[in-house]
Amino acid sequence: MVELAGDRPVYMADYYTSAVTLRYLAALRREFSIPDDVDFVVPGPNDLPSRPPSGYIALSAEYFRAGLRLPFHPFLRRALTSLNVSPAQLNANAYRVLVGCYVLWAAKFSETLPLFAFQNLYRMKTAPSSKGFYYFQGFKGTFITGCPDSDKQFKHLWFYAGGRWLHGHLSYFELPSSERVPVAFRRGYVWTRAPHAPAQTLTTIEELRELSDPERSQHKLLSEGSLKEYWVGSSSTSGRPDDQPRTAPPRVTIARMPEPAVHYRSRTSRPVVTSADVRSGVPLGVPEVTVRGSSSGDPTSGA
Repeated sequence: MVELAGDRPVYMADYYTSAVTLRYLAALRREFSIPDDVDFVVPGPNDLPSRPPSGYIALSAEYFRAGLRLPFHPFLRRALTSLNVSPAQLNANAYRVLVGCYVLWAAKFSETLPLFAFQNLYRMKTAPSSKGFYYFQGFKGTFITGCPDSDKQFKHLWFYAGGRWLHGHLSYFELPSSERVPVAFRRGYVWTRAPHAPAQTLTTIEELRELSDPERSQHKLLSEGSLKEYWVGSSSTSGRPDDQPRTAPPRVTIARMPEPAVHYRSRTSRPVVTSADVRSGVPLGVPEVTVRGSSSGDPTSGA
């Protein structure tokens, strides 16, 4: 249940207005090869990341630059379910750490990273000044190196994803309840001590700690080549076709508050539906969209 203080949400994420537009999400879909059976929704002025519509999830565009791909990798599904957090409750560096550790483990040992091994490398902590957000802190200093000192922009670049965002072949409600990651914000599972692990696993972890900083760098581990070989290729997510041009999403300026949402007819083959349509039960695929910007001129040109 979402906590409220009077009529105001307690979660800090709900105070950040989304700055994404239809144009931005379309470019994000192209750059990261988001499958067509994953739907994107531009949030409306009254939408909150802590309470997505039924069957949808709040995500940040920055997560994709930190290694997230859709549908979710099985390791991320297990991690989020075990940690009892919604994807939008983690900061972008948390995804760099999760994906980076998985890729490093797979590259060195050709094995899937056990979650208890990750929990011997990092502990999850609450963000003191931002209730509802969580981050990872290394038990023995920094393990995955090169992560930005600050990544606050991820809080402004949130949107909703629906359809088969969690699994490549099943929708959210078609999955067993044990495999559904939390969608609404909740209290996560934090740990202060490393859990029990076999002696061999602990020895393996110490071997990884001896690697040089460049070998443990997120720049290397999250490179396109590393992700394609050890992350994307090992999940149900398909990589970007070689003949598909890579188009980076346009820059979003977050200093200016977005103007009220307006409606217009989509000119794209893959429409983005409104959050109001989702909540009212309008079928997906209708060409009505919501985008923040001016009602004059091309509504896709707004940042």
